[in-house]
Parts: sequence; structure tokens; C-alpha cells
Amino acid sequence: MQQNSTKNPAESLDIKDGAAVIPVEVIRMRRKTITVSVKDDGSVTLKCPPGLPKRELDRFLAEKHDWIVKHYSDVMKRQAVYRDVIDFKAVLINGQPRPLVFGQNPGIYPDRAEIRFREDIEDVFLDAYGQKLMDYAWELADRFGVHPKSIAVKGYKSRWGCCDADGNIRLNYALMMLTRNEQTLVILHEFCHLFHMDHSRAFHALLDKWYPANRRVQKRLNSFSFLLRLYN
Repeated sequence: MQQNSTKNPAESLDIKDGAAVIPVEVIRMRRKTITVSVKDDGSVTLKCPPGLPKRELDRFLAEKHDWIVKHYSDVMKRQAVYRDVIDFKAVLINGQPRPLVFGQNPGIYPDRAEIRFREDIEDVFLDAYGQKLMDYAWELADRFGVHPKSIAVKGYKSRWGCCDADGNIRLNYALMMLTRNEQTLVILHEFCHLFHMDHSRAFHALLDKWYPANRRVQKRLNSFSFLLRLYN
């Protein structure tokens, strides 16, 4: 169900961290609770009920101050580390940056990745690594004794993979930019959905059994969510 919301561009608050000031966009909408989020582009958004007084927002932000500052700082550090990737001067391959150039011979080469337009990135990665990622997923399926109906690779804007009720698994091509650890986590995560379509205790118990390091790897995977926004 879509919630009705009203944005007031003039309504914003600030959080201070020493000399730095972090702007917070306020979105008033039909809801009973207050939430705050820090997106991978560094924007901070607070959602709250329509008539909530400013003093309540200030109190909430004061309680969440350290959490917001930490996550905002993490985003800024990550943007600095991957600035060339964000600026389309490099692209990640197996977790390592490689120069990205614009030319007439799209492909992935030992010394560079080459594209004509930004939209070429998906096709370039699918051509170079799409079958390899699917082969690895089928290898894991054999190893863990699961039987998905199909496995394919495509682009998604907000998720690394999905599994439908018929057992079809789809993996985001951006996984090819990451290491085997992140790829394994997403694939096994979707395999768990063949048995549990939710994220219940039973789901997590199975994932813990199959991939004990999943929580540690998940944190690293979360740090690459900016790739979903960047390329899809």
C-alpha cells in the first residue's frame, strides 16, 4: 500500500558533529512513528507524523545523534575510497578497481574496462562474467543439494537477487563486481528462499548452517549498495 506523504523542501533540521553540519530532510507523512535513515549518497531523511512538534523531532535526533553521525561518516569514507568508481573513472571487478575508459571497443581487458556509454556496463559484464556467475550458482546448488527451477542474471535497482514462488532465481549482474564471498552469500540467501520465502528464524538458521560467516559478509555487502543506484 502506498503511503500519502507531503514533502516540504523548506523543512529541514541540522545535526552538528564538531564543526561539521549534517542536514536532515524532514518528510511528514501518515504514520505513527518517527524513523531516520542515512542513504548511500549521504542524504539523511527523517519521516514523522504530520503534526509532530519540532521539539519532538529535536529530541528524537538528539537520541539518534551518535548513530546518525557514525553512519554518515561511514558513507563519506566509502565515497572517498570509491570516488573513481562513483565518477565512472574506474569499475570494480572481483572487488578490485580497474580503470574505466570510454571508447569504441566495449569489453573488459586486463588493463581496463571499456564502454561507449554508461548503459554499456551491464552488457559488458554479462558478456564477460554472466555465464561464469551462473555456473558458480549451479555448482553451489549441486554442493548444497538444492534444485532451483532456473538461474539467470540481470539488473536490479534495489536488490542483489530474488527467488520467486516457482523456484526461479535471479542474480544482479553487479555481483560480478564483488568478491566470491559476497556472491556466495547472495546465492545461498536465495537458495534458502527455496525453503523459506520469508526471513524467519528458520530462514536464518538455514543460512547460518550453510554460511556461518553470512552476518560478517552481509555488512560488507551492505557497504556496496551504492553500486545498485549507480548502475541500474
